[in-house]
Amino acid sequence: MPRTPRGTPERRNSGRDPNLHVLRAAGLLGWLCLLAGLLVLAAAKPETQGYFDRVNDIQRRLYWKRDLLHYALNFFIAGFGFSIAGLIFNATRLKRQGDFIYISVILLGIASLAAIVGYLLAFTG
Repeated sequence: MPRTPRGTPERRNSGRDPNLHVLRAAGLLGWLCLLAGLLVLAAAKPETQGYFDRVNDIQRRLYWKRDLLHYALNFFIAGFGFSIAGLIFNATRLKRQGDFIYISVILLGIASLAAIVGYLLAFTG
């Protein structure tokens, strides 16, 4: 193997690892899915009634929008799927000495799983 002037082995790979791009894209898409699920969940929750609503006898929606709740669950599942895909691609990259585990993908999986479990506990049964 050719050596550099300092005596360290020369690196033969000239480009970036394509798995790194997939890993970053999976993390980004997963976090976007989780954020979209939370925004949909916020849109589906019942409206709060304030002081002026009570004084002026304005009726507010006091129920959850079930059709939007299904979209939120789908976003949470997609975020969890991207997390699993990111963990798989991260595992394929751990063959070299300088490689490391992306904590963002692990946190995405934990947050997505918590959102799925919270949804199932709150809205099923």
